[in-house]
Amino acid sequence: MSISLRTLALRTTLVAGLALAACAGDVASHDVLDASTDATALDTRTVDTAAQDTGAPPDTVADAAPDADPGDTSVVDAADAVETDTREPFGPTTDQDDDGVLDLVELEDGTDPFDPRSARTWHPEIVGHPRLFLGPDDVAAVAARKDLAGTPHAALWARITARAAATPPEQPTDGTYVPSTAVARGEIAENAAFVGLLTGDAAATQAALDLIAAPFPDPSYLNVGTTFDVGAHYDLTESEALVAFCTAFDYVAGTPGVDPEALLAAERRLTQRIDYMRAICLGPGGCRTLIRNERNNHTMKVVGAVGLCAIAVPDRATAAADFNEAVASLDWLLNTHQAVAEGGYGEGWNYLNYGSQSYIQLLAAMHRLAPGRTWLLRHNGLALTQVPDQNQVAPHLDLVENPTTRGAFLGMLKATRPDGLTVPVDDANPSAMSAGFLAAMFDDPRFLWNWSKARVNLAASRCATGTFALLDPAMTATSPDWPRDSFLPEAGFSVLRTTFDADQLYVHVNHERGVVRNAGFSHEHADNLSVIVHAFGEPLIIDPGYIDYSRHQLVKYATDHNLVLVDGEGPPFFPLDPLVETQPNCDAFLHTFDADPQFTTLIASTKYADAELARRVVRVDGRFVVFADRMTSAASREYTWQLNGLAGGDTPDTTFSATDLGGIWARPNARAVVAVVPTVGAATFGQTLEDHQNDGGFKQHVRLTAAATMDTGAGFLTVILPERTDDPAATVVAVDPGAGVAALAVTFGDGAVYVVGVNLSAASVTVSGAGAELALPPGELGVWRAAGGGEARTWPMATPEIPDPVPFIPEE
Repeated sequence: MSISLRTLALRTTLVAGLALAACAGDVASHDVLDASTDATALDTRTVDTAAQDTGAPPDTVADAAPDADPGDTSVVDAADAVETDTREPFGPTTDQDDDGVLDLVELEDGTDPFDPRSARTWHPEIVGHPRLFLGPDDVAAVAARKDLAGTPHAALWARITARAAATPPEQPTDGTYVPSTAVARGEIAENAAFVGLLTGDAAATQAALDLIAAPFPDPSYLNVGTTFDVGAHYDLTESEALVAFCTAFDYVAGTPGVDPEALLAAERRLTQRIDYMRAICLGPGGCRTLIRNERNNHTMKVVGAVGLCAIAVPDRATAAADFNEAVASLDWLLNTHQAVAEGGYGEGWNYLNYGSQSYIQLLAAMHRLAPGRTWLLRHNGLALTQVPDQNQVAPHLDLVENPTTRGAFLGMLKATRPDGLTVPVDDANPSAMSAGFLAAMFDDPRFLWNWSKARVNLAASRCATGTFALLDPAMTATSPDWPRDSFLPEAGFSVLRTTFDADQLYVHVNHERGVVRNAGFSHEHADNLSVIVHAFGEPLIIDPGYIDYSRHQLVKYATDHNLVLVDGEGPPFFPLDPLVETQPNCDAFLHTFDADPQFTTLIASTKYADAELARRVVRVDGRFVVFADRMTSAASREYTWQLNGLAGGDTPDTTFSATDLGGIWARPNARAVVAVVPTVGAATFGQTLEDHQNDGGFKQHVRLTAAATMDTGAGFLTVILPERTDDPAATVVAVDPGAGVAALAVTFGDGAVYVVGVNLSAASVTVSGAGAELALPPGELGVWRAAGGGEARTWPMATPEIPDPVPFIPEE
């Protein structure tokens, strides 16, 4: 192989200068620039000359001489036939690592022109403040929005000014550090700085400067707790404080007339705050162990805050490295580890919403500054050790335009309850999305459809000023353009809606597998095939929710969810749970689905407790829900059907009434009439009080159970009839066609008649009742409706073979 004259000339020219650089410091360290003869040295950030260091480990930068064993991954090769040149030689305008610093300047600085982490400042080509959510030229137009009476901006401005005027709490005087106090002070500083920027209120700006520059206790002692934790939830809470303080600094740095000395004092104190976060959560100790192990909101909030601060305070020594770590980590966590492009998220919607309160600001700021940019980044391995391209320069697409990032937030929107709050599946409580910020960030007015709902109430958690600045008042809400019935096998859920109105019949079915089940880790519940039903503005059939992590054992097990137990068992957790908390180990699979005006249906299956279970759900005429369960096992088992309704117990203004076939959960505006029958034998009904999340605590409701011992042809047939409180009550009558078959006749108060049945026997049967003749082939569920002169439809209960669960402890 030969070396191009151009490359050889360039590298020969570099040798003279680089040799001086190598001699200027500790030559033995070899951590900057090597000259020529390190036959065995480990190059870390090097430019080698023509002498071959064939004994060295694979280089990560640039070789001049031919490689006998080219192991370069982010390098410039001269002319070897095996490697393709990926970089141009250095020149007066080249920036090999795309970090905003020219290569020749980096050589003068002693930084690595092939490593975007090493720059002394973060992207110096981006100048001026404010820069995160608006630029200097945008201030006047953004300020005018405060006078738009009757608009979301007017409502936000009222909140911003009220928060800016609040009295900041003080840290204790005994040397302890309270992160929640820092959050409150940071939020007041952010809002005051924003008011000062937009109105010229010097007092507000000074108040913000004073809060940023104020001394605070050293929080380092919080990092010497348990191996897998950090005191006072420092990682979660301080990240919110950092986002607020760095945003406040960006605003005051762009406010005319600010005293340079006061601004410098604020920057120094803010740098100290950032450095504490870096040392505690990206350095050795319990915090780093925690965020590396969890790989979820704990990690994402930390790197999101540190990354945003790299943009807001760009001339810090570690700003470039922090940005690389943050964005590369978020890219992997969001787009590989936690989310799927179809719209699922492993940790559940609560944690996507909560975690993103510390990183959507970073995503939006990057996108505003460089929309669509592909960033060359080198992951440091501080927050995570699982990133595949760790310590390699790799491209990272603008996360706002990454289809998986966008898909996750759209999935959260698609799954929202009729009142607009997120649906509480896994460790999740109902919560309001910051949909105004998301609409602006994704340039998607469909989020505003959610934001305008009364229960959502223009939520802007930790991002009110950013929402005000980013959201164009001309953007108006757009109704959803996706199907009302959404079947999402990779995302792990299906949602059936009759309309997008508040009183819709809403059905949510859980069928998680793969990423969306595994990545939830200790936040995952044993809830596959569980069903949720809302109607007429009321939550009728519910998932118990989350409460909080310290109490989630009240609600996370199979016994807490709307599914079928096998000999009292559901999807299993690790044998040492709760000492070692992990996700349950059974996937569920969505198979077939279909939607039309009369019948919308899906079927999904799963395996646990040495049994296979399939559940087919059918929405009939947009007015009630049928689901049939098929259970298959090698032996006779006791099967226990469970359903949670949000009534009874100490749930206010509600009642539960037992019936011969099930029960009625009655709420102020609607009730759910539920009937269930087994396909073999008779059910033994039971009632227990189950906990559910309620306004930061929990209350109890009635959970109904129906147990039966069955062998072949085992199954349950269920109808859920939502009715308004003042509607005439429906009646349900059981029909007994024989073993392996279950049937119910339903008559609504308005005279509508239906017959439903499931046949899990080996022979065809005909169900007669309420004037119907419903023919059921073997292994099928059917519905007959009197309307239209009588119409029947059947669907198979058979499902394709699915994998067995992988045991936590391999069998001998």
